[in-house]
Amino acid sequence: MDDVQTKVEANRRHWEQRTPVHLASRFYDVHNTEVDRLAPFEWAELGDVSGLRIAHLQCHLGTDTRLLARAGARMTGLDFSEASVAAARELAGDLDISYVRADVHDAVAELGGGFDMVYTGKGSLMWLPDLDRWAEIVRDLLAPGGRLYLVEFHPLAWTLNADFTIVGNYLDEAIDNDSARTYTDGPALAGDTANYQWNHALGTVVTALSRAGLRIAELHEHPMLAWDQWPGMVPDETSGWWRLPADRPRIPLTYSLTAVR
Repeated sequence: MDDVQTKVEANRRHWEQRTPVHLASRFYDVHNTEVDRLAPFEWAELGDVSGLRIAHLQCHLGTDTRLLARAGARMTGLDFSEASVAAARELAGDLDISYVRADVHDAVAELGGGFDMVYTGKGSLMWLPDLDRWAEIVRDLLAPGGRLYLVEFHPLAWTLNADFTIVGNYLDEAIDNDSARTYTDGPALAGDTANYQWNHALGTVVTALSRAGLRIAELHEHPMLAWDQWPGMVPDETSGWWRLPADRPRIPLTYSLTAVR
C-alpha cells in the first residue's frame, strides 16, 4: 500500500470514530427534520431538482442527501465510512435514497454513470489527495449535459486566525493532523485520531475540472459560513449561516461552483 493510500485508509478509520460523536451532537441535530441546512444561494443555484438523478459524494450522515431527496431528487449517497453509511440509511426513514459504502475514488465502478448531477462539498475536498483524479471521476459519473454542483469552504478562510492574521497557507499543501476532537460538540474520539488533509487553492479546483473536460458555468464567492468560525460572527438574516460583523473586512468564506459535462 503506497503512502497516499495508507493515509486515505487512516482517514477512513478516523471517520469511523467521528461518526458516533457527530450522530449525538447538537451541531448535526440529526433528528430535527425542520432544519434546512442548505443556504438560500444553494437552492437558487441548484434550481428545481425534482426528478433528477443525483450522486452525493462523501455524504457522511446524509444530511444534505435527505434535503435533496425531500425536494424530489432521486438520490444516491456514497461515503467510505461504514458507520456513516449505516447511520445515513437509518436516518433516511421512508425516503427513497440509495446509500453505497465505497471510497470516492471507486465511485464510477460502484455507481456507474449517467447522473444528472453530482453534488458534493462542505469540507469534502480537503480529504482528497489528487483533484485531477477526482475531477475525472466526477466527469465519468455525469451524463452528457449533466452538472457538478460544488459548495466548499473558501481556502482563504483557513488562512486566518481570530485576529485576522494570516497564519495558514492558501496554496496547495498536505497537512498531517492528530487530534481527538472533531469540529462538532461532544466527547473526544475513542481512537484513530491521526488524519491527513490536502489543502487545495481555488485555482487548483477550477483547473482540475477544466482539464477533465468540464465547462465551468458559474463560480460564486459568498461572505458566509455554516458555523461561527470566529468570535463576533453574526447569524445571516436569511440563511441561519454566519457572517462577519460589519466592522470586519468583506471576504469570501464559502464558494459555489457549477461545471457541466
